[in-house]
Amino acid sequence: MGNILWAKGQELYRNDFAPLPSLLQKLEEYRNNTAYPGPLFDNFIEPRVGMINFSVLGRDCPYEERLKYGAWDNEHHERLKIKQELQALYPDYDFAVGGTISIDITPKGKGKEQIAKHLRASYPDEELIFFGDRTLPGGNDYELAQALSRLSNTQVVQVSGPDEVLQILKL
Repeated sequence: MGNILWAKGQELYRNDFAPLPSLLQKLEEYRNNTAYPGPLFDNFIEPRVGMINFSVLGRDCPYEERLKYGAWDNEHHERLKIKQELQALYPDYDFAVGGTISIDITPKGKGKEQIAKHLRASYPDEELIFFGDRTLPGGNDYELAQALSRLSNTQVVQVSGPDEVLQILKL
C-alpha cells in the first residue's frame, strides 16, 4: 500500500493508521448482518501498516469458500454496497473493493497511489510497468493506476491475475 518504505535495509517512513472506533463497530455490524448464506471465518478486520482490510467472509477462509463468496458477491454486490455506505459515513477515508472478498480502508490519500511518486523518485529514468487486476474505477488498484499513468515512461497493464502476468513476462 506504500505505507512503509524501506531502502537498503532501513525504514525511511511509515504511515500508521488507527481507525475510528465507530468505523470498527460499523464493520462488525456488516459482518453480523450479512445476507451471505455460507459460513463465516475469523480475521474479518485485518490491521495492516497504514490501513485495514475488511472481509465479511473473513480472511481465514478456505480457498473454496473465497470462490463461493466471490461468486455470490458478483451477483448481490454486497461489498460495493458496503463501500458506498461507508464512503458516505466516513468522508475522510478511502474504500476500495479488493480481490474477491475484501475492502481496503485507508485515510484519504494514503492508499496505493502514494507509491507512484516514491517509485519515480527512486527510479527517475527507468521504464515502470505496473500490472494490476483491479485497475478500473472502484478497484483497489485504480488510484495507483491513475497516479502511475500520469508519469512519463510508465505503463499500466490490466490483468486477470498472477498467471496472466507470468504469461506476459514470458513473451
